[in-house]
Amino acid sequence: MKITFLGTGHGVPSPDRHCSATLVEVGGKRYLIDAGAPVVDIMRTLGVPVDSLSAVFITHRHSDHTFGLPMLVNLTTWFYKNANYDIYLPEQICIDALHLMIRASLDSTADDRVRMHVYGAGEVYSDDTVTVRAIPTNHMNGAHPSYAFVIDCTGEGAGEDRGKRVVFTGDLHQGDAADFPQIILDEPCNVLVCECVHFRPDVIIPRLNACPAKRIFINHYSDQKTNPPALEVKFQAEVTGKPICLARDNDVFEV
Repeated sequence: MKITFLGTGHGVPSPDRHCSATLVEVGGKRYLIDAGAPVVDIMRTLGVPVDSLSAVFITHRHSDHTFGLPMLVNLTTWFYKNANYDIYLPEQICIDALHLMIRASLDSTADDRVRMHVYGAGEVYSDDTVTVRAIPTNHMNGAHPSYAFVIDCTGEGAGEDRGKRVVFTGDLHQGDAADFPQIILDEPCNVLVCECVHFRPDVIIPRLNACPAKRIFINHYSDQKTNPPALEVKFQAEVTGKPICLARDNDVFEV
């Protein structure tokens, strides 16, 4: 399994950090978690074939997680003719907006090779390599849905990665992270990708210490002004028993 952090920003792009997007590769297949802009440009820069995606999973509707989708859907409709993938969005309005954008820019509709679905809690996706489940969170105070994702390498296509698990918290509740998914505390995972921009690190550190994750990457955090980053120093000093670091744009990790 390989994880590539395409964008690790905190909602507003900075010179060296783009909006949220992470690529997970298992058994030769590629899955995108969130699609903040400019995800297509980043994939091209890193040499990731744009038409190689199997599925895209969007944690919630906010722009820093979705605004790369219009370009992705546009280009895979008219240019990348070998693209054949599914996009999972938490609300129908997101799909409607993408269809409107395609009509506005191409005077056309999204190609049948680009399939868009509304998902909810529970199993979202399964192929011969991975199973993806959505765990409800409360990032938007109940006004709109938001989710964490649990990706299990369950199929024969996962090869030597079969049995591995990676969990993405997605954005959590402002201030208290009270919606930190219980499954993270109850069940082990190979990798936990946890956000840390909507609350102080002291809020999340006890949970990171308590969880049985083998490795933790902090994603979606505020800009750091020191070298080494003060936030990373704090996490590495106070989270014990497992490796933890800040994810940076273009970081690639083998799991």
